[in-house]
Amino acid sequence: MGKGEDFNKRVWTLFSKAGFETKPNSQDPKEHVVYLSDEDKDGRPLDLYAHDPSLGVTIISSNKSREKLKSYTAHIHDLAKLKERANADAALFIAAEKKMLDKERRFAEKNHIQVWDERELSYYEALTTAIESYAKYEISSSLGLKTKQERYRQTLLALRLEQPNTTSQTRTELFLFAFPADKLLPMAAVLRRARGNPYAYQLPGIADFLKTPDALLPTTIVVHLGSGVRIHNLDQCFTEKGGDSLTPELQDASLVALDLPNEFASMEVIDGQHRLFAFAKTNDVTRGKFKLAVIGIRNMPEKRRSETFVSINDKAKRVDANLRAMLIDN
Repeated sequence: MGKGEDFNKRVWTLFSKAGFETKPNSQDPKEHVVYLSDEDKDGRPLDLYAHDPSLGVTIISSNKSREKLKSYTAHIHDLAKLKERANADAALFIAAEKKMLDKERRFAEKNHIQVWDERELSYYEALTTAIESYAKYEISSSLGLKTKQERYRQTLLALRLEQPNTTSQTRTELFLFAFPADKLLPMAAVLRRARGNPYAYQLPGIADFLKTPDALLPTTIVVHLGSGVRIHNLDQCFTEKGGDSLTPELQDASLVALDLPNEFASMEVIDGQHRLFAFAKTNDVTRGKFKLAVIGIRNMPEKRRSETFVSINDKAKRVDANLRAMLIDN
């Protein structure tokens, strides 16, 4: 296998691990062929054809393992034609050794082509290693793709609290709600400024614990709710099944309905990303049965979100080894 073939395998392996159906793949080395016209009898084989029916997205790529190209502009124009004929939603030019200049990236973007070099490629490889098939949501989002799942929204009950915000006249709203891990994973992303760094997804060894029959995860996942989240106030008077009226004391809290857009990064994780993304290493049953306790925050400025993220993740300490041994033994 030559250098170019090795590089192609590296790319389609990444997309396969990320949850896409790919050509080529580990079972079939055949490439997807695109015909540039009705008269074209031979067709053009694609380095990568990646499709996900559940998201309704198709991605193609041209992969170059060497630094030099005969004509970069001609190559981008050619890839744009292939994208159109393949009816693809996105096209990638992926270069292993070539250092992509800003002007080259801008030229590609003008032709609706995205560019990955070694930095992006290595990041998404690390991402797929960390969260496996759930990486497809970030990949699709990074390419500006709208998925079929984004047509739908999810509505759930939440308890709203308020805390003071010393840097603003508005109070910070907190919403406590339960959400299954399998639904939160496609919608949650690490803080925007941390995205692009594979270390943001480092996973401690808790995936095996989550698979055990008696696993319990009472600690909350803290997220910041995006602008697409809608809040609906609810009547605070309830009726029991027996027919009696019930009005709970809610002086410091109120019951609301959260209307969540079913799209990637509609919630940014401020704390608990390691616990959340550990579920990517479990099975469908485990992800579906775990109802995670989530605290959603609104009206928190981006700078304060970043400071909170750094403070929590930088100052977090492991349990002392002696204390851990004592707790387990007893």
